[in-house]
Amino acid sequence: MSYFDEDSQAMLDVFLLETGQLLEKLEEILIEAEKNNSLEGEDINTIFRIMHTVKSSAAMMGLDSLSDVAHRLEDLFSELRDGSGPPGGNKRQLFEVLFEVADFIRDEMGRMRDENYEPSNMDRIQERIADYLTEENSGGGSGGEQEETPEERAFLSREGDFLHIRFEPGCRMENIRAFMLMRRLKSICPEVETLPARLENNPEAAEQIKQRGLLIRVEPGKAKAAQEALCGGAFVLSCEKLTPEWPEQKEQGQQYKDVPSGEAAEGDSRASSPPFQESEFVDVRVDRLDELQYLSGELLVMMSSFSNELQLKGQEELEEKYCRPVRQYLDELGNTVLNMRMVPISRILPKLRRVLRDICRDQQKEVELEAAGQDTEADKNIVDQLYEAAMHIVRNSVDHGIEPPGERRRLGKPEKGTVQLAAQSRGDELVVRISDDGRGMDIESLRERAREKHLFTRPEEEYTEEEILDFCTVPGFTTNDEVNKYSGRGVGMDIVKKLALRAGGHLKIESAKGKGTSVIIYLPLTHTIVENILFKSGGHLFSMPFYQAERFFEYGEISQNIHTDHQGAKVLVYEDKVVPVIDVAKVYGLEAESTEKVVLYVKGSKREACLLADEVLGREKLLQKLLPKMLGAKFRSRTGMNGCCVMGDGGICMALDADSFIQCAVPETADEEESDGKWE
Repeated sequence: MSYFDEDSQAMLDVFLLETGQLLEKLEEILIEAEKNNSLEGEDINTIFRIMHTVKSSAAMMGLDSLSDVAHRLEDLFSELRDGSGPPGGNKRQLFEVLFEVADFIRDEMGRMRDENYEPSNMDRIQERIADYLTEENSGGGSGGEQEETPEERAFLSREGDFLHIRFEPGCRMENIRAFMLMRRLKSICPEVETLPARLENNPEAAEQIKQRGLLIRVEPGKAKAAQEALCGGAFVLSCEKLTPEWPEQKEQGQQYKDVPSGEAAEGDSRASSPPFQESEFVDVRVDRLDELQYLSGELLVMMSSFSNELQLKGQEELEEKYCRPVRQYLDELGNTVLNMRMVPISRILPKLRRVLRDICRDQQKEVELEAAGQDTEADKNIVDQLYEAAMHIVRNSVDHGIEPPGERRRLGKPEKGTVQLAAQSRGDELVVRISDDGRGMDIESLRERAREKHLFTRPEEEYTEEEILDFCTVPGFTTNDEVNKYSGRGVGMDIVKKLALRAGGHLKIESAKGKGTSVIIYLPLTHTIVENILFKSGGHLFSMPFYQAERFFEYGEISQNIHTDHQGAKVLVYEDKVVPVIDVAKVYGLEAESTEKVVLYVKGSKREACLLADEVLGREKLLQKLLPKMLGAKFRSRTGMNGCCVMGDGGICMALDADSFIQCAVPETADEEESDGKWE
């Protein structure tokens, strides 16, 4: 029996959708605030509203414990907003609590559709929040008011810039940690001084730093450089630039980011932006859009069949009068449905930043995610599959590629690494490049591991660098000798490749040792209704995505440029390129209907070729259906077919993909996919 009653069950989908969106917004705010080590103003107001909404929605669903958790956080942010509660000096701990609550709520939501769902015990989360509030209210954070001692007043009255360091609670040996930080700082600020002054072998200094923090004086103008050096130190919780009036005007100091408070207020776009006005949007279930898209495609097929029937019966006038305008309306309907399903790539960025934040925290690395082309749109299902792939790539980039800060310093690289995600639409294709500025891949190491795995199926020297890099996508292939929770089992890039293939796309890897790695994912912008080039070969119809067709030739026009290579295969020399010439009928064992061939020049994401066909029938939008699972996972790589289309006369048109077809038709490229089977 379900936990939810009949009324609550009817509202469950809406609750999960709205709460999921609120959690995404919460994490987006937290990631940005954590990066700036600042949580104030509109961010506090927004989090308060999020918690208030979650509290009310959970109570309405009968989830009283979840409502209590949200209520506790709502109270906290109400006090922060009013300035009457703990000011959250220990910001890092506050962020950890909020991320933990967000994860807990998301895990709880993931189980709510289960028939035997029962709410989890919330005591641990309640205790986590209570522990934070207890520590803050007892002065454990750095934001509590502390009366300035005469010693501190004298220290701050001297000439120079001043910093205030707080270490994480419970880190112990604060004086030794401070001593090590000062050794690092000496190279930047030779005249640095501290309060307490004597740090090494001084337990009293440890207790003073624990209670009041470490005060540092540096030469004028050196504060920013000192902050950048100190904030990367072990167990450093905060590093603030102080005004001479500390602590009364301490909040005017700079929290690692060297921007005066007045300028920040004037430049803050949120402060000057007009209030949000809700647009006229309505949430629609994706499965209903799927059904609408399917029905519009079926109508397109039926109209094509009706049009063919009228032509066969000599009713061309009726066909022209009625079928043509209806077909135009159906095209517009199909385009409208497609547009309804399109979502921007930007929707996956907050989740990717959360993934990046968690792995960086575990790996003790600093990495920033940069994005370009985030307004590029694609079908929601495609974007969801892109997120799954991008998540594995980002994890690999941080775990395998980005070096630790110390190593990056030695190499002359910035301590903070970068992962870039750039998206663009090219015709009906989405191209997403995810790059890092890490250590790159060692081709010789990959070769050695490929030998151990017996992956070479032809002479090793014949393999290009691109083919060697592609071995990274073979199940079980890894260069890591140690296994951790992120990598080492050789499944990450294998999953990425399978996701790309399942979506009807491709994968390409580029890497330069010492400079970084790029993974390029090619995906269709949408599924189902696809604009194709129709052609006929051996009495059978075939289609190929329109964006993959470069140009057409009559065979006679270019026959003088077609030659036979040393292996007896035909190739075309065209525009300083040598591309294979493939007879489609011969590949599938069909008898050609005509000796007058048409040459169709096609180009995929990694391969290009000239296809010999009997005739090209034109360009048409077709309802493409996925291949049935009973054909097996290798059917596409062995046949070059990735679906089929139903024609108006009831016939079947096999849908080809340029990369897959060329790969299975040209012998020297066919082994790439076949190697997968050895490790599954």
